[in-house]
Amino acid sequence: MSGSTERRRVAHAKGFTLTEAVVVVALIVLVGVTGLAMAQQTGQSAQSIQCQANLSRLSDAMHLYADTENDKFFHRDNGFYGPWFTNTKLRGLLGVEETLHVEQLPADLLCPSRPQRTAEEDAWFVYGQNASDVPEIRMPDGTATVVIERNRVTQPSQRVHLVDATDWNVMYYGAESGQFWDQHGDKCGRQGAPWNGVAYRHDQTANVAHFDGSVRVYTKDELYPRNQQGLSDQTALQDLWWVYPLDQ
Repeated sequence: MSGSTERRRVAHAKGFTLTEAVVVVALIVLVGVTGLAMAQQTGQSAQSIQCQANLSRLSDAMHLYADTENDKFFHRDNGFYGPWFTNTKLRGLLGVEETLHVEQLPADLLCPSRPQRTAEEDAWFVYGQNASDVPEIRMPDGTATVVIERNRVTQPSQRVHLVDATDWNVMYYGAESGQFWDQHGDKCGRQGAPWNGVAYRHDQTANVAHFDGSVRVYTKDELYPRNQQGLSDQTALQDLWWVYPLDQ
């Protein structure tokens, strides 16, 4: 056996060949990328679960409010400057400290996937209450108020009440992601985006609390259903979003 052959065998025994080294590095990178993706997915899932818990808590408080307010959910008062989360009684039921500004909610009641905004803006653009087809009530002083009559809501287990949103006031058309979320993301109306939009913050899904208090995750196609021609399915939209049946 020649000396050069023996040296090659010894070198091979002591370390990796270039091909083997490349394979090992590739495996390390693959494991790292897979682990990072799994960690990100786990984090997103945890945020979505926390968001669902927030919606359940908000829904419970709203039902407690309706129990003592003639079966009515408060939506807004004084034009568009008195949204649901500013209601003093509702805030008390949520356990919000009186020292907190009326246009704020505590961080543990807001979606953890929301973008960072000023404290005054946070509550305005995180969760929206659905008021599709609910009429305004004109007051003697010229302002308008909106209340939702709980006893008029049919099939409450399937109708949207609260949802991840970029506005505190949500309408059915805001669930159409092509005109809202896909173009503007989590931007709000104050940033030049449309008002009344649904936010698909959780891996392109949105969390919803129904009028019976149940909570589930919806995809874009589920929250804005279309027919076989690709057009909006008005019947399905009405069943999901219209607070009151059309025959009432």
